[in-house]
Amino acid sequence: MKRYSSVAFLAVLFATLMVFPGVAMAAGKCGNWHPGGGKVRQTYLKSGSSGSHEYLVTVDFRFSDSDISALACTGSSALEVDVEAYGGLNKAGGYRGWDSNLPHAYLDTEAFDGNPRVLTVGTSNAADLKSNVDYFTKIHLIEVGPTKDYSEIYLNFQRGHWAKKTSPKEQASCVSHGGSDPAWCVFGDESHAMKSELGTAPRIALNVDYETDDAGYWGNYRTTDLVHGNRLAPGDKIFSPNGLNYLSMQADGNLVEYIPGGRAVWASGTGTPEAILLAQDDGNFVVVAPGNRAVWSTGTGRRDTVLSLQDDRNLVAYAPGHIAVWSNNIAGRP
Repeated sequence: MKRYSSVAFLAVLFATLMVFPGVAMAAGKCGNWHPGGGKVRQTYLKSGSSGSHEYLVTVDFRFSDSDISALACTGSSALEVDVEAYGGLNKAGGYRGWDSNLPHAYLDTEAFDGNPRVLTVGTSNAADLKSNVDYFTKIHLIEVGPTKDYSEIYLNFQRGHWAKKTSPKEQASCVSHGGSDPAWCVFGDESHAMKSELGTAPRIALNVDYETDDAGYWGNYRTTDLVHGNRLAPGDKIFSPNGLNYLSMQADGNLVEYIPGGRAVWASGTGTPEAILLAQDDGNFVVVAPGNRAVWSTGTGRRDTVLSLQDDRNLVAYAPGHIAVWSNNIAGRP
């Protein structure tokens, strides 16, 4: 999606969705037009002998019925999920590939920008977007000569339109590149930075000595598992597959499981505001208070362990091979 210099954007990445017919209305009258829930995550892949380092940036998101209606209400014909990668490198390397299940998906030209890396994967027909469908975009990056500083990913959604026939500037960009390439024919209308929803930016260090993964969640995205590198910030939840039970990292620092009726059936007993639940690379799940102080943990220690909230209400840590290594043993309780 092409932008005018007068429009400030905070992001590098994914998705340009297109074509909602109808009369445009002021966005404020339409409601929230961006996905109401999702996550952005970075996964360290490998390092090369020449000093290159590779990682995967993935955005998962879901539209509600009201999100889809609001986007149609705005009259915009496009939507971008933009991701910006800041820091952690001396120069951009390139990308190794991309993937998405968006309808009519394409890669925008901004994937070739420098530092920060601006990455966009999109769809050329937003009218084909559906509510309550799990969409994703992925870009495999390679960076050269990274520093030991963390790279940070910021997420931004932007809606836009196909080149207007009344705009010589937009038409020139579109026609000069064949007249049908969304990368050159889509222009921004409004941007929404996800900073407030995500809380903190996902971070990854590109130096081999600082291998790590990270993720940020927002809204009503119903994640059922936590894997290494994930975290639950204050207000974040994971749900059982049936959506009836959920585990909440509360603002008061307590990790609590709730069942239907809003009844709490289990808690970590912690109470330090701003604490988070961190899924460590060593397989331990730890409630970490400010100052990097551990105040509760599952006590597990096998890599690639997954923490799952089940329909039977049990919160279980599974080691590879689906071996249960910890549980809160809630199943069967009244």
